[in-house]
Amino acid sequence: MHEVLENIKDEFMKEYNFEFQLNSELYYWTETNLNLKYQVLSTSSLIEYVHKCGFEIIKPYLTEKMVCVVSKTNFEHISITPQGFKVYVKLKVSKIIGNTILFEGEAFDEINKIAQFSFERKVISKKTLERKSLEKLNKLN
Repeated sequence: MHEVLENIKDEFMKEYNFEFQLNSELYYWTETNLNLKYQVLSTSSLIEYVHKCGFEIIKPYLTEKMVCVVSKTNFEHISITPQGFKVYVKLKVSKIIGNTILFEGEAFDEINKIAQFSFERKVISKKTLERKSLEKLNKLN
């Protein structure tokens, strides 16, 4: 695992750009029955998208025996984005500490900045994830 994390350091401070068009119900804010004339981007779907972008950056470095899980997120959603707009995400690996990869980024729509964030992903073995999951499941039984 150490070698993989060393290779990920090649991605340190490179800026990656991602984008999507807000035209799917999967991204809309649906927590209330307001029946808004215009659907808007939900914070939770933007966070999920950002996490997936981080995974895409490090996926080429992971072996079949590894997984990379989100362990911490700091997210500020600062502006509304209506349906039909494009959303752009700028993301970079800002630091690597042990098995933890720190990301920083911003999101924009076609008009202005809509979010700023940071999050951590931990690289762990699939065996560790399976073992911890099984241990917790066994506590219920």
